[in-house]
Amino acid sequence: MCFETGGSQNGYYLDSCMKTKDCVDCSFARWSELCYECLNIEKCYNCDWCIDCINCHDLKRCFDCIGCSDCYGSIGLRRKQYCFYNEQLNREEYQKAIPNVQFDHRRHRELELQIPRQNLHLSKSENCEGDYIYNSKGCIECYDINNMENCLYYVSGNFNSHDKDCCDIDNGSGCELCYDNYSVGYCYNCNFIVQSDRCRSCEICLGLFDCSNCFGCAYLKNKQYHILNQPYSKEGYEAKVKKIKADLIKNGLYSLDLME
Repeated sequence: MCFETGGSQNGYYLDSCMKTKDCVDCSFARWSELCYECLNIEKCYNCDWCIDCINCHDLKRCFDCIGCSDCYGSIGLRRKQYCFYNEQLNREEYQKAIPNVQFDHRRHRELELQIPRQNLHLSKSENCEGDYIYNSKGCIECYDINNMENCLYYVSGNFNSHDKDCCDIDNGSGCELCYDNYSVGYCYNCNFIVQSDRCRSCEICLGLFDCSNCFGCAYLKNKQYHILNQPYSKEGYEAKVKKIKADLIKNGLYSLDLME
């Protein structure tokens, strides 16, 4: 029961996770292991019920912690150890407090109101707008992306790829010059396609793999110059597609104005 997840092992109920191992009930987890009920964590180990934590291990019910270990119920910590609801303890005190602890929602909520919270998650990026943006440049209204350039309205990009000059993409990876696609990987100059990989110059297609110059096709592999799953010569394909697009534009059913 895992969705939009890749490079992971022994996972259960994962959503949009990458390179995880032995994780359960996590969303947007990356390079993490032995984590449970976590959201947007990166390089974490043995963490439970944590949100927005990076490079941490052995945390429980923590939020916005970086480089921390052995903490419980804490918020906004940096490079801390043995903290209990943000209170610094020594190792013996922490180990004594943990075994029979009952999570105190009221105390945790009070901490949330006291600790300043960053307005967005932006790292090693410039000229970007959105949230959870890393190692990117010139990306507007993008969310949960990494290593992208000149993209607009992009959501959930694969953290191991590089995307460039794309617009209106959901769950993509390694794409360039693509528009209005969902669940696509390593595609170039493709528009209005769904669940397709390694395609080039395809439009209005579903479930294509290693295809190029296909229009209105579904579930093809290693094909080129096809329209509605029927093969054409290069010249015949180009003429037919030009006519189809002209008819669609005339009836207001086709537009790439945002890309112009």
